[in-house]
Amino acid sequence: MEIYSTNFISGVNILKILTKKNTYSEDFKAVFISSITALVARVGTLAYTASKGALVSGIRELAIELAPKGINVNCISPGTVLTPMMKNLFESFDDETRKKRLEGFSLGIGRPEDISYACIFLLSNAARWITGQNLVIDGGYTIK
Repeated sequence: MEIYSTNFISGVNILKILTKKNTYSEDFKAVFISSITALVARVGTLAYTASKGALVSGIRELAIELAPKGINVNCISPGTVLTPMMKNLFESFDDETRKKRLEGFSLGIGRPEDISYACIFLLSNAARWITGQNLVIDGGYTIK
């Protein structure tokens, strides 16, 4: 329940607080971060996967609810991104596990800026007509 509360409920509650108090500008946009595990199963990640899946479906509902206020709500589902935490995890893998994890990504492992550039776009006026969408950024992992 803690993972679900952190990954789903907390973000939704923050968005609802911000939008109820009218503390947002007229071009307010929100972007949630999900995961490709919401779309592709990985053994041993049920709680995490379910919480990220809730974001993917939940943003559609939020987009409908907040559209009358002119608010865009979208989501990004990244694949494996080489953050410091992921770097530590990779170092704990044996060679075979590391190789298997890496070979799923046609364009290799992502970098944090791969995700941040998409966030910048979705938060910009260039995305003024995009809402309720889940943008998958995974180096080709989910197309296989």
